[in-house]
Amino acid sequence: MIIAAVVGGLVVIGVGLFVVMRSRSGTGASPGGFPSASGGALATAAPPAAKQASPWQRQLKEAQRRDGFDWEYESAPARALVNQLLAQAAPLFGNAHVKERPDDGHIELRGTYGGAPIRFAIWMSFGTFWAIEMQCDNRLGEIEIERDHEKIPTKEDPQDPWSKDETRRIFLARGIFAEGRYDVEEKIAIWSKVPAATQAMLLEQMEALDARRLNARSDVSLSVRPGLRDLDDPIAYMQSCARVLDELKNAIAQGDRDPTAFPKVQIRGNVVINGVPVEAGALGQAASVPTAPPRTCKYCSSIFLLAVDKSACPNCGASATT
Repeated sequence: MIIAAVVGGLVVIGVGLFVVMRSRSGTGASPGGFPSASGGALATAAPPAAKQASPWQRQLKEAQRRDGFDWEYESAPARALVNQLLAQAAPLFGNAHVKERPDDGHIELRGTYGGAPIRFAIWMSFGTFWAIEMQCDNRLGEIEIERDHEKIPTKEDPQDPWSKDETRRIFLARGIFAEGRYDVEEKIAIWSKVPAATQAMLLEQMEALDARRLNARSDVSLSVRPGLRDLDDPIAYMQSCARVLDELKNAIAQGDRDPTAFPKVQIRGNVVINGVPVEAGALGQAASVPTAPPRTCKYCSSIFLLAVDKSACPNCGASATT
């Protein structure tokens, strides 16, 4: 049975249990045919705005349209793009200069940052950073910190003799560690002499920059994963990398700091720091604060150092006190 009626300027047609309403004039209705309470069209959710490409990404896209562009040193359009990028960055690094190295397939920016020589080498075969290095006066020792989330421990398969990894890793943050078969404790001992605030900044920035490795030898260096095509602002990224190297350079230039120099404290009575008893010192002398021994997580088996402001395994988040 079909019933039709005019109600409030609308034609209402009923068929069984279904009711269809249509405006006679077509005004004051929503896109689906239903009028809004105010008589105007109902608001509908706008589709999310597409992310706008950064100026660098637009510049890169335009360059890639040119004939002969390829990520190879022999590609003139690719070399022109990288030369232009590094020339734009040069004023931020002590009026640096751009140097092409055809034998290595690199284009480099060589300048200074924080008073020290720095270089960024672009590997043209992949459009990636082959080297980010800063010269330094290393009075502390060699440091090698790696970041690889795929090396976060997983439960070994007892039936698979190849699942056992003989390399020992001590984690400093999630997926960030020092490793070695025989010398990992020595690496950690040197790292522990870096001021705690500097350690925290370096570890945080390794994650933020998607870095693979942070080294300190005769120079300080940073190995990173992102290439030029992955970045929205390569110049800002280069500045962030330079700040990391400058921070590490300044820390290792202090060497193995004399614990009697600063700060000066007085210890009376029985004092235990990081579970290690500390002998009372005379007024004006400083107590040497021992490094806490590594812990082993009972849940994921990670071996890790517990930072001063942390209370959980850096990899799985399990409480370090249980």
